[in-house]
Amino acid sequence: MDMKGTSSRQKLHDELVANVPLTRLSTCLVGALITTPIYFVTGTMLLSTPGATIECKGLHSMNSLGLSLFKDVMSFGVSLYFISYHGQTAMLAESRTNA
Repeated sequence: MDMKGTSSRQKLHDELVANVPLTRLSTCLVGALITTPIYFVTGTMLLSTPGATIECKGLHSMNSLGLSLFKDVMSFGVSLYFISYHGQTAMLAESRTNA
C-alpha cells in the first residue's frame, strides 16, 4: 500500500479520535475495569471445577459447564483488549483537548 493511502487513513483516524467525547471513552473504560475481575474469577473456575472437563477416548473435552466457563475466559480477554484500546484512545483524546 502506498504512503498516500496510509496518511489519509491516519488523518481519518485522527479526526475520529478528536471528535469522540471523553465521557464515552471513560464509560467504556469503567465497564471494562468492572468486568475484568468478574471474568477473571469465573474463568479460574474452569481449572478448579472437577466436572468442567470430561475424558472421552483418552482426550479431554469440555462439557456444557466447561464451555460456559471457557466463554468467561474469552470475555476476560475481550475486557483486557477494551482497556488497552479505549485507554490509549482516551489518552490521545485528552492530550489533544489539553493542547
